[in-house]
Amino acid sequence: MIGAITGGLLGMGVLLTVSGWRRVRRPALDARVLPYVRDVHPYVEAPSSTGVLGPAWRATAGVVGDLVGGTASVERRLVRLGSSSTVEQFRVRQLAWGVAGFTACAVLSTFVWAARGGSVPALLVLCVVGFLAGVLGCDNRLSAQVRA
Repeated sequence: MIGAITGGLLGMGVLLTVSGWRRVRRPALDARVLPYVRDVHPYVEAPSSTGVLGPAWRATAGVVGDLVGGTASVERRLVRLGSSSTVEQFRVRQLAWGVAGFTACAVLSTFVWAARGGSVPALLVLCVVGFLAGVLGCDNRLSAQVRA
């Protein structure tokens, strides 16, 4: 019980430290320069602030995209579908599906471990498989939408 409380407090401390660091850091160069060059490039969009985890979420989605591969393939399928989504938006959606699969398997693994005391490494492998199933399931859904 003490270990769980200590781990929870450590996790909250890290989350607060990271969120505070993200708030007080200097804005990106494009956010600082964009107001001065808006008349030169009037159609440039201002960078959106998507909260504390937005940039990290997009970077992680990029890593997932690099691991899965096929940026050109995804772009072709999005064009064939007639979607207004970009590849980056699709990768973020794909990451969200992966996190949902991981979360579902983590909840299932927690119940299995609490009820039967299963092997922790095997349950961790199950969580990784859930993440991969979510990522590949999103990709498969895009392919099915294009075929339909």
